[in-house]
Amino acid sequence: MSDTTDEQEKEAPRPPEWLMNSIVVIVAIQVVILVWTIWHYDLRLWE
Repeated sequence: MSDTTDEQEKEAPRPPEWLMNSIVVIVAIQVVILVWTIWHYDLRLWE
Protein backbone atom coordinates (compact mmCIF):
# COMPACT_ATOMS: atom_id res chain seq x y z
CA MET A 1 0.00 0.00 0.00
CA SER A 2 1.70 3.16 -1.22
CA ASP A 3 0.75 6.56 -2.65
CA THR A 4 1.34 5.32 -6.21
CA THR A 5 -1.54 2.82 -5.90
CA ASP A 6 -3.94 5.61 -4.89
CA GLU A 7 -2.96 7.63 -7.96
CA GLN A 8 -3.48 4.62 -10.22
CA GLU A 9 -6.92 3.98 -8.69
CA LYS A 10 -7.98 7.57 -9.46
CA GLU A 11 -6.93 7.17 -13.10
CA ALA A 12 -8.34 3.65 -13.51
CA PRO A 13 -12.07 3.29 -14.35
CA ARG A 14 -12.44 0.25 -12.05
CA PRO A 15 -13.93 0.81 -8.57
CA PRO A 16 -11.48 1.23 -5.67
CA GLU A 17 -10.53 -1.73 -3.50
CA TRP A 18 -12.23 -0.33 -0.37
CA LEU A 19 -15.56 -0.27 -2.25
CA MET A 20 -15.23 -3.91 -3.36
CA ASN A 21 -14.15 -4.95 0.15
CA SER A 22 -17.11 -3.14 1.72
CA ILE A 23 -19.52 -4.87 -0.69
CA VAL A 24 -18.03 -8.28 0.18
CA VAL A 25 -18.33 -7.53 3.92
CA ILE A 26 -21.96 -6.37 3.57
CA VAL A 27 -22.92 -9.48 1.57
CA ALA A 28 -21.16 -11.75 4.10
CA ILE A 29 -22.98 -10.06 7.01
CA GLN A 30 -26.33 -10.46 5.24
CA VAL A 31 -25.65 -14.17 4.66
CA VAL A 32 -24.67 -14.68 8.31
CA ILE A 33 -27.83 -12.88 9.51
CA LEU A 34 -29.98 -14.91 7.12
CA VAL A 35 -28.49 -18.24 8.27
CA TRP A 36 -28.70 -17.14 11.93
CA THR A 37 -32.40 -16.21 11.67
CA ILE A 38 -33.28 -19.44 9.81
CA TRP A 39 -31.33 -21.49 12.40
CA HIS A 40 -33.15 -19.86 15.33
CA TYR A 41 -36.48 -20.18 13.51
CA ASP A 42 -35.87 -23.93 13.11
CA LEU A 43 -35.02 -24.22 16.83
CA ARG A 44 -38.33 -22.52 17.70
CA LEU A 45 -40.19 -24.98 15.48
CA TRP A 46 -38.53 -27.95 17.17
CA GLU A 47 -39.32 -26.56 20.63
